[in-house]
Amino acid sequence: VDYTFQCMQSAEALEQAKRQGSILSWLQGYYAAPSNRNTFSPYTPPLPTLNEAARGMGRIPLYYMSEAIRFDLRNMALQMVGPRNHNGRILNTTMMDNTPLYPNVDIDDVAIHFRCGDIMRGFNSDAYGIVAFDSYRRYISPSTKTIGIVTASFQESSLRSRDQGTTHVCHVLVNALVEYLHYSFPYATVTIRNDGPDETLAMAFARFVMANQTFCSPSTFSIFPAIASFGTSYIQQSNLTYFVAPIVQHYHDVKYMDGPLLSAIDMFYYNYHVSNALVRITLMLDWLMQPLCHVQHLNATTAETIVTCGGKTNGTIVARASDMIRLGSTLRNT
Repeated sequence: VDYTFQCMQSAEALEQAKRQGSILSWLQGYYAAPSNRNTFSPYTPPLPTLNEAARGMGRIPLYYMSEAIRFDLRNMALQMVGPRNHNGRILNTTMMDNTPLYPNVDIDDVAIHFRCGDIMRGFNSDAYGIVAFDSYRRYISPSTKTIGIVTASFQESSLRSRDQGTTHVCHVLVNALVEYLHYSFPYATVTIRNDGPDETLAMAFARFVMANQTFCSPSTFSIFPAIASFGTSYIQQSNLTYFVAPIVQHYHDVKYMDGPLLSAIDMFYYNYHVSNALVRITLMLDWLMQPLCHVQHLNATTAETIVTCGGKTNGTIVARASDMIRLGSTLRNT
């Protein structure tokens, strides 16, 4: 079926929506019905049957749209931030029809999606979770100069309602990852990319697409830009990424990452069985940072986490004592 996707806004309003980070405004256009086989290359899987296409979330064979996903999201990223010298090659600029919206934005060599929010309360699913930090250490190139961690805002007002109340625990875990990466890659700059007027949904997608290496935690948010990345993508294997398997088989730059996962079920276990919030966060941190680092003690008075990495004390990994104090209150109330 041929169809046109068009947002019901004026041209000026659509341009403003793009600047504000709207994803849908970038996907407008006329889409012709495909032929009996997908005409995109190099991956041309057969079109799904009607029954396959209408089976619902979690069962749709989305892999047959992989080339369209790559084209659309790469086009959006180039229009957002412009072409970059990417691993010694200049990216294709034929998609561009004007000056990029953000030509001077810093694009990191490595983009990591850190899924947090509602999963910190735990629920009955092993499809979502937090990737063990050692997976990043094993896959990130030693020559990396910049690493960006894309995660949800630390401002409660900017979060979905179901993510609110988890800000402080997410802040602690993300800062732990920052320190872990600092230790593992001492010559790289590590930056949290989550707050600021330009850190929109579209900018997050552009960061994933433009990075040399993109790491996708189990989440529907980062899977599609990871598939579209100009660099190499590493997608954590879970029940959520069922449709990625055929893509991994056909693209050399999309790979599965099968490291340990602290799942939503695991976090439900911690919340249910460990009543002391500070002990809970210590156990989570210790699990996430093994085997390179070990969390030895959490001082409830100073909120200091003592971390030993490679036989040396790495010091405090949390941002502020007040975060840990409020963290205890937050987790006790969930």
